[in-house]
Amino acid sequence: MERRVPGDLGWRLEDGSQSSSPGDPTPQPGGLLRVLSVIPFVVLGAVAVIALVGWLLIFVLGVGEQESLWAWASGLSGGEILRGLAVVLGLGLGCLVALVLAMWATLYGFRLDASRLFWTAWQVAAAAALVALIVTEAVASSRDAVGLRPFDVLFLAVALVAAFVVFRLRSRDAGSPSRDEAEDAG
Repeated sequence: MERRVPGDLGWRLEDGSQSSSPGDPTPQPGGLLRVLSVIPFVVLGAVAVIALVGWLLIFVLGVGEQESLWAWASGLSGGEILRGLAVVLGLGLGCLVALVLAMWATLYGFRLDASRLFWTAWQVAAAAALVALIVTEAVASSRDAVGLRPFDVLFLAVALVAAFVVFRLRSRDAGSPSRDEAEDAG
């Protein structure tokens, strides 16, 4: 019987090399960074689901203090109804697009071969969201309209900065050749 070494899986292929198949339980390099990099997308997807359900309950069904869409439309002119309907449908479509985008980004971002362009685009999106948050917080009238408390703003800012840093690390990792490619080339 062959002596086992710590960290050995306990079996080898016939040629003596370890398995590198998709079902291989050996951890891939950078696994923690891959998991950390998709957390912002999972959070975005959760927020989008909540927004979509809220849109359906509040605007379409009229739950709460908001009247339903058809109750609101009664007695209005055609132009006002179309404008209101466009806003409501735009909000719902925006929630749906955010949900689909978050699901796609989670699946694509978890891949080992996610491109540098993908991560750079998400860096730009995180930076733009942070700038928008800062501008919104700086303008007193918009701060009151949005209804964010100082702790909410701080939490969002820290989350956006963390997402930016993780996206930057994945972008840098996507641009460098992997260890296997470096070994094959050298």
